[in-house]
Amino acid sequence: MSEQSIEKASARWGNVLQRHATLHDMAVAITGKLSPPAVHQAVRQAVEARFAPGLWALLVWDDQRDALRFEMITGTGSEQLQGTWLALGSSAVCDVFRAGQMRQWKPEDGPLFVEGEPVEIANAQLLPLWHGDEPVGVLVVADAGRESDDEALAELTALADYTAIAVDNARRVQRIRELSVTDDVTSLYNARYLQQALEQEFSRSRRTRTPLSVIFLDLDYFKHVNDTHGHLVGSEVLRETANILRQSLRVTDIATRYGGDEFVLILPETSQQDAVRVAERCRQAIKAHSFGLRHGLECKVTASFGIATMPDDTSERDDIIRLADQAMYWVKEHNRDNIATVSRMREGA
Repeated sequence: MSEQSIEKASARWGNVLQRHATLHDMAVAITGKLSPPAVHQAVRQAVEARFAPGLWALLVWDDQRDALRFEMITGTGSEQLQGTWLALGSSAVCDVFRAGQMRQWKPEDGPLFVEGEPVEIANAQLLPLWHGDEPVGVLVVADAGRESDDEALAELTALADYTAIAVDNARRVQRIRELSVTDDVTSLYNARYLQQALEQEFSRSRRTRTPLSVIFLDLDYFKHVNDTHGHLVGSEVLRETANILRQSLRVTDIATRYGGDEFVLILPETSQQDAVRVAERCRQAIKAHSFGLRHGLECKVTASFGIATMPDDTSERDDIIRLADQAMYWVKEHNRDNIATVSRMREGA
């Protein structure tokens, strides 16, 4: 073999080894992350460093919503899609997700994401994300600096495989963590998480000198629901109550199932007056709701509410739930389906 041939072979093998090293580094960087935000950021760094796309997107499947979520999308005109949901309809991304096959897309092929989409791109590689036999999502790399040669396609395919593994692993880890602090029946936070959250919010309230309110609520005559309709219906009532509470609260508020038919709501930066408004909104929504429709029933349920606020009622973390609980029981002893603050309970009004 000539010296020139040896040099060419060495260069070729050097490129192969370099490519393998790059893929290995990419795999470690992406699959080594165990939280969804960390995975998304690692994928972003890999995509932008290797392909310099004009636009790219990571969509992850949520089987609870039967939709793909734009976990990350960057590029001109794409900002409004970040964090939105894409139901499975007629679009190239949805087709790739359903078929599980990589595809190159051009504008004449129809909508990329949705009809009337705000993005303008010339071409895109769409890669389905699958882990085992389970669909995970779709990776979109558009108007890239390098995307069509064999080496680039091989890297894109590897990137999609690593991303699918990482997304699925992070989702499973997150689910395990959620189960440790989530109530099985209502999917609200449980009493264990309540103590953690209350400690954090109490410390933050003291540090920022902002009010903190806690609402303790209990369903009225819930035992009668269980005795009359059975525990399956009772559990359904608890789940529907949890949904009502979620819809009635802000994103920053924390809803927990304390136990049985008791719930505790933590309201950061909320005065007593504002907490009363929140409690009244929840009370009216529960009272107006027809429970058990899935079981052919139309149960009516009410709830009693107690409210304690820092610093109005206490400056001690361990007292705030106890005082809210006492205010709730004061309502129970008087007329139920009502709201009492600690001050109202103390005044006996």
